[in-house]
Formats: sequence, C-alpha cells, structure tokens
Amino acid sequence: HEVPPMLRNAGIRMHPKILEKQLRAYDYDNSGTMDFNEFCGFVEKITDRPEIRQLFEEYHAASGGNIRAAEFTHFMNLEQKDPLWTDDYSRRLFRKLTGTGEHDSPVLSLERFTWFLGDNVQ
Repeated sequence: HEVPPMLRNAGIRMHPKILEKQLRAYDYDNSGTMDFNEFCGFVEKITDRPEIRQLFEEYHAASGGNIRAAEFTHFMNLEQKDPLWTDDYSRRLFRKLTGTGEHDSPVLSLERFTWFLGDNVQ
C-alpha cells in the first residue's frame, strides 16, 4: 500500500490492523484499490476529530468558518496554557501553515487546525 507512508508524512498515525480495516471499509466496489471518491471518504473519516471540531467551534467566532490569528492566540493562551503566545506568533504560524504572504491576513481552516493539533499536541 502507498497509503501508510503517505499518512505518516501527513502526521496521521494508525495501528496497521485498524488502518487495513478502514481501507477495506472505504473500498466500496471491493476492487482492492481506492478511487478518488473512496479515498476522500476514508481521509474525511480518519481525520474527523469531534473534540477538535468542538474546540474550533468555540474559538472561530465570526470568521467565515476559519479561525483568525487573534482567536488562535486566545486558544493558545487559555487551552494550551501558553500566556506568552502572541498574535504575531499566530500570524507567523498561519503564514507557514497556509503559505500566505507577509501582508495577507491568514486564517486557519478546521482541517489545518486539526492538523496542527494532531501533529503538535499529545
């Protein structure tokens, strides 16, 4: 399978037996391979983290489904107990995660927020 190394590179870790079971469950046509739609369903399932979605909903306020730097700073200060985290840190992190330019106002989507927490918070 090409999927396990790809998932590891994306910071997603799963026990091999659970991964194999999930892959079979999303191979709807039982072809032994996954087409794009099957793969999208699989990725959506394994990256759905209700506890992270709930945190995101608490902090994203009125940002059009995204979280702004100030909201993320508030999250880092309260939830991650990092009182020294600033809006500037958030903006720099957002630019790194999203590839936006220095003068843009970057925001994080739920997917990027989930990735950040999954990769950095244990």
